[in-house]
Amino acid sequence: MNKKQFICSVICVFIFVFLFDFLFHGYALKGLYNATLLLWRPINEHKMIYMFVSQLLFSFIFSFIYMSICRTQESKDSNFNGCWFNICKNKCPLMCRGACIGLSIGFLLGAIQIGTYGYMPIPLCLMISWAGLSVLKGIGCGLVAAVIHTRCCFLK
Repeated sequence: MNKKQFICSVICVFIFVFLFDFLFHGYALKGLYNATLLLWRPINEHKMIYMFVSQLLFSFIFSFIYMSICRTQESKDSNFNGCWFNICKNKCPLMCRGACIGLSIGFLLGAIQIGTYGYMPIPLCLMISWAGLSVLKGIGCGLVAAVIHTRCCFLK
């Protein structure tokens, strides 16, 4: 695993996740959060450092998984392009690999979000939003990691 690519991937995925969460949770879902104010900490009690640490850990783990899968596939003589969903059709296999790895991780995270509806008194539409955004975030992170892994020749 190339250390420069890995560090760059962690940083770029972190920036994507930070902006993604800021836009969707800060603006797009603001109305749903305001409708359920009793569930959340007051703004003056928010512990944003934990969000940053969580996003950084996610970026680190995502980049590690992505680069581990790519390294494993590149070392094998196979036609597998990293997509388990058979949707790539070899148009852009490296970017498709990123989207498929991201989609897989997004589905995993989305499944966890679905479970929150069982123990948290949140509206169904909020749970669906969280699950859908988890899938979109996974795909976005996969594409970011793919760009770093395949297009940034100066890091090799």
